[in-house]
Amino acid sequence: MIQKERNSVMRKLITGKLTSGLLCVFMVLSVFFSTGVFAASTEADTSADETNTAAVEEIGVKYCGHVQNKGDMPYVNSPTPLGTRGESLRIEGFCFDLTGPVPAGAKLVYQVHVQNRGWMAPVSSADFAGTRGESLRVESIRISLENLPGYDVYYRGHVQNVGDIPQASGEWGWVKNGADLGTTGSSLRLEEITVKIVKQPTTTTTYDKAGTFGPETGSEEVAGDAIINVPDVTLQNLHIKGNLTIGEGVGSGNVTLNNVTVDGDTFVNGGGKNSIHINGGSYSKIVVQKTASGNVRIVATNVDGLEVVISENAAGEAIILEGDFADVTVNAPDVNISTQGDTTIGNMTVGKNATGCEVTLAEGTKVEDMVLNSGADVKGKGTIDKAEVNADNVKFETAPTEQVVDPGVVVPPVVVPPVVPPTPGGGGTDPSVAALAAVNAANTATAMQDALEDNASALGLSTIMTKTYTYGNTLTYNDLDSGRITALANDMIANRGSGFTTTTAVQNMFDDFTEARVTIEYQLGRANTAIADPTAYPNGADTAFIDDVILSLNGLSNQSLTLSGQPVSTLKADLITTRSLYNQASFTTAKKDAARVILYHGGTSPYPYQSMRSLLEAMKSAYLAV
Repeated sequence: MIQKERNSVMRKLITGKLTSGLLCVFMVLSVFFSTGVFAASTEADTSADETNTAAVEEIGVKYCGHVQNKGDMPYVNSPTPLGTRGESLRIEGFCFDLTGPVPAGAKLVYQVHVQNRGWMAPVSSADFAGTRGESLRVESIRISLENLPGYDVYYRGHVQNVGDIPQASGEWGWVKNGADLGTTGSSLRLEEITVKIVKQPTTTTTYDKAGTFGPETGSEEVAGDAIINVPDVTLQNLHIKGNLTIGEGVGSGNVTLNNVTVDGDTFVNGGGKNSIHINGGSYSKIVVQKTASGNVRIVATNVDGLEVVISENAAGEAIILEGDFADVTVNAPDVNISTQGDTTIGNMTVGKNATGCEVTLAEGTKVEDMVLNSGADVKGKGTIDKAEVNADNVKFETAPTEQVVDPGVVVPPVVVPPVVPPTPGGGGTDPSVAALAAVNAANTATAMQDALEDNASALGLSTIMTKTYTYGNTLTYNDLDSGRITALANDMIANRGSGFTTTTAVQNMFDDFTEARVTIEYQLGRANTAIADPTAYPNGADTAFIDDVILSLNGLSNQSLTLSGQPVSTLKADLITTRSLYNQASFTTAKKDAARVILYHGGTSPYPYQSMRSLLEAMKSAYLAV
């Protein structure tokens, strides 16, 4: 009996140990095999994600839905799937919305294909697409992004009787940007969906040589970002899908943007007093940062809704604005902002951190609404329709038409008229007053030349007269021949209108005309040399000088000025026409050589052409005669 009990106990122990041992072995094997399956699944998912680029964390997507027998399901964030598996439940409707730092206007647009309804009308972010309470399945979906350049929307799902879609080389992949996900005409329900936002790989186009880039007509797309790293670059008829950076390599040179659209922001890190010319086009925002020269000028023509931001790291910059601006925001301290000509600013805001800011509004400038959140010195004779003063230590040289002062302001704004300094040595009037009177009274070229040169110091022209211009090589105003100085004096008379009111106005116009005349004199020398000696230059030299003159004329601060009675715009158009004629494929080398001979014999000396107009007409005639 005792032996039987012992045997029974032993059998139980052995059986228990065997069972425990087998269980342990089974668990180990289970862990081993399940780990292998898990690793393979993870590898497949990782591979799929790597194939389709990595998801962006900053901007994401959330989504919710209405599911059969479950009703409205709460929002989930990407990459969590929405819906069910293995329960044979249909999704009947969706809502999608972007998350994170979403730019204004950016949104998702989506459209569903519903049982018995077909494709329903597209809806946008947070709106419901589909049905509720009608027992109708969603069979397919399209999702796309609007106003979010540089990003894609990816999505994938699980379909009745089909499984995970889409499949690519045996792996569960993704569709993107409006592609169909699901089926139509197969009566199959969409049961689950996963969505993610992906940032596109960044590509950068660099402009590191001077010249003109872009088609003469139409539009050309530039994928990704673009950087201008040298001066004297003109971009025309381009659509830049990313950001545009005007780099430090531009130095104090010029950049011209003609009919350019930039989807991202435009960053200004280079340029000087004649630097950035924006003619038409569309821009998200112009962001001025620390520049190589410490000053920059932005001239905007025919651009709607242009926004300029002076960023925090632009402290101490001198910034000149001319043209039409919807918004100007100053965030940097110790900035000197001035305007030129007939400039209009819709809203101008001086931020809380923009301490020590000085704003000079030229006569003819109008600011519709100025908001001052820090102390500032607002000078000049420009008009301010309304000023909102929210800080102490605000000064105006010209009182705003309307002024609203925050109750928290301790030191109210004051109006401080400009003080005319006395003449050195005591007595008399400010010499600049007499100098302006002389310039305004001059009605002949000789009188204007005398007024400018005799009063150069009082008018602030001494430095300009000895200045070397980019397209004039080593020439200055003092190197101009008498004929071109006479032409410059006549230009000053023709363009002064009712008269100069400030020495700054005289300086700006004199600087523009001197640059134009110096450039033309230098380039005419190049042109006449090329014409006189066909062996001295390659054929390209016949028109290379025209490009430099065009660049110089683009740099004039006032494009409505006239040169010898010809508007700048007309002269540029003739230059472009002539260049186009000579650059035609049908105008062969032999024809160019023949044209040189015709041009050369048209004059009476090695340098027969003394005006750009006469040279242009001769070049056109030579082309047509060949």
